[in-house]
Amino acid sequence: RSDRGAFSVISQAMTAEITENAPLSLRGTKFALYTIAEHPILGEAEKDIQNLFIQSLKSRDVQEAKQAFQEKRKPRFEGK
Repeated sequence: RSDRGAFSVISQAMTAEITENAPLSLRGTKFALYTIAEHPILGEAEKDIQNLFIQSLKSRDVQEAKQAFQEKRKPRFEGK
């Protein structure tokens, strides 16, 4: 298998795994990565990232993740 083929398989697997995460977590991570890329020295933007993180910890999706883990099932995230 070529390097290009192997890369394609790996990237598809990673994409599938990432898309199973909670929507609020994905949104926060995406925001943080774009912000860090634009402003390597965060300053005020760091507070925005921290607030998104705190907000995600208070979400229903976090509760769903904990419950799903206890019940040994895949979580059903709603983005709330």
